[in-house]
Amino acid sequence: MSMTRFARPGCAGALFAVGLFGTGLTAGSCASAPPIPLPSPSPTPAPSEVGELAVFDDPDSDFTTTDVYDIDGDIVQFDIDRNVLIWKATGREYTSWQVQEYDLVGNGRYRVRFGSEGGVQRAYWTEVGPATVCDLRIGELFGSLLIFATTNPVPQN
Repeated sequence: MSMTRFARPGCAGALFAVGLFGTGLTAGSCASAPPIPLPSPSPTPAPSEVGELAVFDDPDSDFTTTDVYDIDGDIVQFDIDRNVLIWKATGREYTSWQVQEYDLVGNGRYRVRFGSEGGVQRAYWTEVGPATVCDLRIGELFGSLLIFATTNPVPQN
């Protein structure tokens, strides 16, 4: 559906001036100017269709999940059809991430390990060697995915 929008020449600048300088221009002051069609806003592209999400099965229980948590509770998922990591809170996607059983392979190699916090089972993003939960962040400058090691072990309570 297309929507046509109109603007009156000189009104935007005049109304801006009213706000800043109090020129006394009234709402009817621009009524005599003919409308000028403005282009319709571009449609927002549809988000990428998510393919099959990786499912992580805890080998020691019947717990399964598509959500992988970092140390701060941020959640990511993995689209295995497109090799994409998805930042769940925003839907932002990062390409070139593969899941190989419990290993997360992209900008380095990491591992999913299972634990529980407050009685709630979860899958955690950890380093391959030590079972310490990583800290994931989105870089402020370019929005890149940043991964930091921590000394926090996978919670087991």
